[in-house]
Amino acid sequence: MIQIKNMQGELLFEADVSTIKEGVELAVKQGVPLVKANLRGADLSGANLKGANISEAALSGANLKDANLNGANLEHAHLWMANLERANLEGANLSLTVLSGANLSKANLSKANLSRTNLYETNCKGAYLFGANLKGANISRTDLSGANLKGANLIGTFLEGIVL
Repeated sequence: MIQIKNMQGELLFEADVSTIKEGVELAVKQGVPLVKANLRGADLSGANLKGANISEAALSGANLKDANLNGANLEHAHLWMANLERANLEGANLSLTVLSGANLSKANLSKANLSRTNLYETNCKGAYLFGANLKGANISRTDLSGANLKGANLIGTFLEGIVL
């Protein structure tokens, strides 16, 4: 039995499955919003979370490597030190999200909303940011080597110390 609780310990979802990954995927499949979910350190590698509403969730240190978050709502989520290597975040809403120290290498962030997001010291090597909205984001000291920024909105973006 897996229980997914919010930051206050209130139950958001419960299922008779073996892993937190299976529980989160089932909740998303059933359309259950996981707003403010406490998923710190969760292993969600390869999870299908397409269209998920996990806004304001605590995902610090979570493993989302190869996860499908296409069109997901992660607004105001905390993904500090999370692993999102090769994750599909196409069209996802990541506005006001904390991604400091996260690994976004080779992630697909095309047309994602990263406005006012904190990407300080994030690994974005080889990330695909085609048409992404980075307006007002903090990407200082971020490694963007090999990243595709074609058509990205960088108006008001804090760029100090970035690696291209």
